[in-house]
Amino acid sequence: MAETNQQTQLSDQLADLQETMQREKVELTPEVEAYLKESVEKVQGKLINGEPVYPKDMEFIEWFKIWIDFGGEYSIKDTIDRTPQKEQLKLLAQQAGKDDKWIDENFEIEGSFIVFKGFELDLSGCKEITKLPERLKVEGGMDLSDCTGLRQLPKVLIVEHTLDMQGCTGLTSLTGKLVVKGALGFRKCINLTQLSDDLEIGSHLNLNRCKNFSNFPKGVKKINGNLVAQHCPALKQLPDGLEITGDLYLLNSGIKNLPKGLKVRGHLAGCNNLRSFPDDIEVNILNLHRVASGHLKDEAERLLKAGKIKKIEWGD
Repeated sequence: MAETNQQTQLSDQLADLQETMQREKVELTPEVEAYLKESVEKVQGKLINGEPVYPKDMEFIEWFKIWIDFGGEYSIKDTIDRTPQKEQLKLLAQQAGKDDKWIDENFEIEGSFIVFKGFELDLSGCKEITKLPERLKVEGGMDLSDCTGLRQLPKVLIVEHTLDMQGCTGLTSLTGKLVVKGALGFRKCINLTQLSDDLEIGSHLNLNRCKNFSNFPKGVKKINGNLVAQHCPALKQLPDGLEITGDLYLLNSGIKNLPKGLKVRGHLAGCNNLRSFPDDIEVNILNLHRVASGHLKDEAERLLKAGKIKKIEWGD
């Protein structure tokens, strides 16, 4: 009797799918037809042999419904692969106060990535956002400033221009892959303690007032712009051999000794907590405003004569 009931249930579900296909005007592709045939025969074989039919055996019906919802645009495999991404997008839209039209007009699914196609993905001030799609690519800039509910970044996030995360106070650490082709800003991310070693930055890095930030990524050897580490009292060191093509700002940071091989092509400023300079430092312009240490000033004069420092400014 149980076998008969399950067989009837299967027949009814397939009949409902057939009606849905006719209503939505979706035609079976050979790949989908083969998938359905194989799945149905598998269930029927279990029924004939008296084997239990589990919910997982019937999942093909749900995947088939989703395939119909997609208008037959993808293969069954792609449909299964893309469904989690669609759910991630729906969650993002819901938390950002957006609708399905916003998703349709701005996002595409390319392989394993969700891709934003606009000039800027502006989610600033969306305090309800707690997470982002796991593999996200933004073809423009991205503004996540004051998204205080955001707890983590995606496993992979690629931003073609600037990424602004000012005031994301819910962030504590970044562990995934982050690629930002432009400037990267974490100003006032007061609970941020570390960045991922798998980090690529195309321009400035702003850590101003990240008071708990303590672990600068060792994999970052060059900043193509400015590094702002002002008011970062927990930050004690930078990696050896770091090159900064712009300015380095250290006012009220926890750094007392600069790394070996440091190269600053612009200004080095905010040296009030420094105790010494490495002998192999290379600095274009050193600003010693607010520096009281006579020893540090003497060292700077020595390095100026040695050609390691090109110019010293004593004021602002």
